[in-house]
Amino acid sequence: MNSSSYLEHYYAKIAPAIREIDLMLKTSHGCLSVEQTSRALRIKPSETVNIMKLNNLKKITKANFFIIMTQGSSEVCSMYRRELDKGSPFIYTQEDISYIYGIEPDLIADACAQLGLREITEYNLPEVLAEISTTNA
Repeated sequence: MNSSSYLEHYYAKIAPAIREIDLMLKTSHGCLSVEQTSRALRIKPSETVNIMKLNNLKKITKANFFIIMTQGSSEVCSMYRRELDKGSPFIYTQEDISYIYGIEPDLIADACAQLGLREITEYNLPEVLAEISTTNA
């Protein structure tokens, strides 16, 4: 089995979804369709419709798109929700990273120790994630 880092997983699975969401929100005019919202969030259209019903949303706007994103079941939705739960801090604790990315705390601690890091920020987070094998995460 090929072992890759969590950073490689992030770049292959999460980053493309984030780029697609960003581009969609920047370029769309008016309401978003259930189909394009579902595709961007990596969830089924039926899940999007259910979330809309639960929140009494008649249409999808750029503003209420994030309501759907916070309740979606995909990896990108879950990660976004957990990031919001932590308040998007400038300096992350090892526990924050573990929670947001769903990685065992010991693996985060080992990566930080190996890199000699005391603090994790958005700038050195890629280094931490590169130290963690997805076969262990």
